[in-house]
Amino acid sequence: MRQDLVRQFRQPGHPDETSDAAAYWRSNARRAEDASLWWVSADMGRVALDASTDMPEWTPASVLPAATGLIAFADPMPDVIVYGLPRSLWRTDPDGQPTQPTVPLSAVLWTLDEGLLQLVKVARSEHMNERIPATGLPSRTVLEPVGAVTGIPSADPVSPDVWQHSGNGALVAMLGAAWTLMQQSTVASTRRVQPGSKAARRRAGADPGVTVIDLRRMKHVDTAPGISGRTYRHRWIVRGHWRQQAHGPRQALRRPIWVPSYTKGPAGAPLKTSDYVHVWRR
Repeated sequence: MRQDLVRQFRQPGHPDETSDAAAYWRSNARRAEDASLWWVSADMGRVALDASTDMPEWTPASVLPAATGLIAFADPMPDVIVYGLPRSLWRTDPDGQPTQPTVPLSAVLWTLDEGLLQLVKVARSEHMNERIPATGLPSRTVLEPVGAVTGIPSADPVSPDVWQHSGNGALVAMLGAAWTLMQQSTVASTRRVQPGSKAARRRAGADPGVTVIDLRRMKHVDTAPGISGRTYRHRWIVRGHWRQQAHGPRQALRRPIWVPSYTKGPAGAPLKTSDYVHVWRR
């Protein structure tokens, strides 16, 4: 995963390449080489995405798990715009207007540079080839950078609407939720996984491990028949919610804490669920 992204950053002829842009992508290659690796399970990704829809104010510096990291999602996140493509590869919307193509987000490379958080959005090449066949990415390619978000002050609180004007508000909120949830032992479990072969460990370098973030099993609250005598025949999910926890000097600071979802109803009864479709509005 890491080495594939490094190759993509270093490849010649990157879209819209200028001397400044080339230096930028080379610096991202170095960041990818130094990044700690995080893998988010499908269940954990869905919880982070759901929690991000009402993410309260948060501060990046208080939740970042590392100064530089690459976080990848087992299931794709909602679509992001692919930047840097020629207009000949743009699509036409229902009103006949040209619009930039989109692909599902699969990973994000982040780095903290002089107090500013920088993000690089990454997609899987298979999704690029499905949505934009003319890109013709080779089958050996796994990840492809598709855009960036720069200049997020790490020490300043991020409110829900701060980054909406740029079209990146939902993405920033999802990362804030993921970083916050992965550090709560009541919500997530983490474990280190090492490459299986000696060759893979050698390619990975000094810190080859990947941190896998998974969702802990939901707590269940049994229900007995109420005064009315009503008996439930199914279990249901009570959605989690955020609360602000006081911390710091004189408890003057606040950080968001996710109160986990739980199931309720008669133990052993069928679980009633609903399907949700998340869309990142741009």
